[in-house]
Amino acid sequence: MTKLLIKRFIKDYENTQNSDVRTAYGKFSSIVGIVCNAILFISKLIVGTLSASVSITADAVNNLSDAGNNVVTLIAIKVAGKPADKEHPFGHERVEYISALVVAFIILFLGVELAVSSVEKIILNFKEPYLPEFDAWLVYVLSFSVVVKVVMFFVYRTNGKKAQSPVLEAMALDSIMDVAATAAVLAAILIGRLASVNLDGYMGLAVSVLIFVGGIKIAKDTVSGLIGVAPDKKLIAELEAEIAAYDGVLGVHDLLVHSYGPYNTFVTVHAEVDAKADMLAAHERIDRIERDFLETRNIHLLVHLDPTEKDNPEIEAVLPSIKEVLSSVADGLNFHDVRLVRQGGAEKIFFDMVAPFELEKSDEELKNLAESRLFEKTGMSFSVTVDRE
Repeated sequence: MTKLLIKRFIKDYENTQNSDVRTAYGKFSSIVGIVCNAILFISKLIVGTLSASVSITADAVNNLSDAGNNVVTLIAIKVAGKPADKEHPFGHERVEYISALVVAFIILFLGVELAVSSVEKIILNFKEPYLPEFDAWLVYVLSFSVVVKVVMFFVYRTNGKKAQSPVLEAMALDSIMDVAATAAVLAAILIGRLASVNLDGYMGLAVSVLIFVGGIKIAKDTVSGLIGVAPDKKLIAELEAEIAAYDGVLGVHDLLVHSYGPYNTFVTVHAEVDAKADMLAAHERIDRIERDFLETRNIHLLVHLDPTEKDNPEIEAVLPSIKEVLSSVADGLNFHDVRLVRQGGAEKIFFDMVAPFELEKSDEELKNLAESRLFEKTGMSFSVTVDRE
């Protein structure tokens, strides 16, 4: 059903790399959310007020907050779709992360409020025990709510994946948490009816915990996106293999990914080429790689050309010593970009040493150990640059 709605209301729906299409996904999802949450809020508020049920009334307020979140999402997605400008040269896509963080804070606030009201309800029931009257309309409304929220979950999740939208994915998680919360309230009513016990406050407290956990997860994922997370290893491997496959590229290293949004990615990489090759031709080849990545992957690629001496016997002779020494310095060390530089009659070998992030030794300690041990072993001078994986 979600796919049918997408085809009906989103023009050129498969072209998700287009910012207008991504914005259309967000608008469609937000409008669906506003309408559905408004209906649920009104129906639950009426039933919860008439039945004096704190858990149902709280669930109604939660739906109202979800409608507010949808409005925030709608505004954020519209802003995120704006093109780059003088003040924001990398675009506005990270606004979606900020919007998702706002959604998380609203969810956390409501979770705390619901927990407080639920505890008050439990204390009141201890002082003055009472059993809420069973009303079939409660069951009807809550069952309807579960169905609607499940539909909303699939709408958000499908569109969030299509558009790679963090705020829509946050709303999908919020919807499935709402399903669990409403199911808990429904269970309280049915169990209370069968066992003649008042579980209203307890289920309200359980719902608040679910809401709070969902808010924490959304906040954690969103903050990670704002700070910057390590790129997917599969993506790194794909990019390195694709670049290395170009004619004339001998090796690839120091690949860095900078994300300013799902479809606003900048990549820098060092590509090794034969030092004896025509540098103008090599430069043209590098430019072609950059153009190809922008056209095929929508990635802004910047390639640093690294001239490398191919089949140099002096370098080949020292490689085993470098491997042996690095293995003695620490586990997991690798190296690349080995080159011999002659200056004023003196020779020095330069290379980059790659160290795992979890290695506790400092970069300076690793550098000094490697250079001193290499000098002891070979009698040659080395200059080591330390990179973290």
